[in-house]
Amino acid sequence: MDNKAEYFEAEGKHEPIISEEVFNKVQNKIGRMKGKTMTKRPKEDNYFSGTIHCGLCEAKLITHGEYKVNKKGETIVNGNYTCPNRIIGMCSAATFSHRKAEAAFVEYMNDIDDMTAPDDTEERSEQDSINAMLREEYETAIAKLEKKEKDIMALYINDQLTFPEYTQMIRIVTNEKNAYLDQLNAMPTEPNEDVLLVVTDIITNFRENWQLLTNAEKLQFLQNYIEKITAVAEKDGHHNIVKILKVDFYNH
Repeated sequence: MDNKAEYFEAEGKHEPIISEEVFNKVQNKIGRMKGKTMTKRPKEDNYFSGTIHCGLCEAKLITHGEYKVNKKGETIVNGNYTCPNRIIGMCSAATFSHRKAEAAFVEYMNDIDDMTAPDDTEERSEQDSINAMLREEYETAIAKLEKKEKDIMALYINDQLTFPEYTQMIRIVTNEKNAYLDQLNAMPTEPNEDVLLVVTDIITNFRENWQLLTNAEKLQFLQNYIEKITAVAEKDGHHNIVKILKVDFYNH
């Protein structure tokens, strides 16, 4: 049976999960936000959520909406993206609106060929040549070691090696062969032209249809084709200019 007379409080001696300084910063932030109505918008309205990341610390951005009533009595929703590390004082990335994020994303996708095609193609071609040479070297070394395994087996069968000598020699050769096999298996596969073609099709599809899609359809497009959008807001006078630093596509 509970006895409230025996209840007592004691000062905790355990290690705090967060420092007092960070705790106080969060409390101050909460206090400043009390004057605003903050709520999550419908998922399809925040269609960059889950895809867009901070360009400074790489954290996945979180979203919220500020609901305001205009002079006509209409409810206006301003969607924003914020770095979660900014809230606890661990990142200096500025918050930016959904509207600016979309404008920057559209601009990036429209200019993506000019920004990436020449350098990316040259770099990929050079890396493909290096990988091809390495692959040939590994395959040649593996073939030589497999022949050596057969030669050692023949020596043992013809009684030119004792069993302990055979097992020691075959173990050394097999280990060396397996090391080459591991390196060969770890190499990237041959360039997949179909993947490159798919990315081109995605960009073309985006340019032709993005403005015609509903918010739910835009969300579906991003979930299907875009793995990650890296963005940052930079100060330009009294305004934040959003820049998309990189867009990563899924390999289908």
